[in-house]
Amino acid sequence: DVRVAAGGVSEGNFMGMCAVGNKIFAAPFCAEKMLVYDTDTGLATGVDVRVAAGGVSEGNFMGMCAVGNKIFAAPFCAEKMLVYDTDTGLATGVDVRVAAG
Repeated sequence: DVRVAAGGVSEGNFMGMCAVGNKIFAAPFCAEKMLVYDTDTGLATGVDVRVAAGGVSEGNFMGMCAVGNKIFAAPFCAEKMLVYDTDTGLATGVDVRVAAG
């Protein structure tokens, strides 16, 4: 059940997905957590990204891509771009407000 992995939000949870290895990642739009789905085990888990987002609660990220072992989620309303290291499990945010103009 992805509702548990999402942090309990019921609508507009995710916007955009990408894969690294055997795992699929979904960008949290209204969800409090990024969805991680293991295609080998069928297990869905969530990674809390609220701090990385800069405290926004809705419309955080829209779209994801992967480069090597890192996942990047484009900020929609979030103050920061999400960067998730699949090796360490660390989610961080990169302030992109200046780049947005």
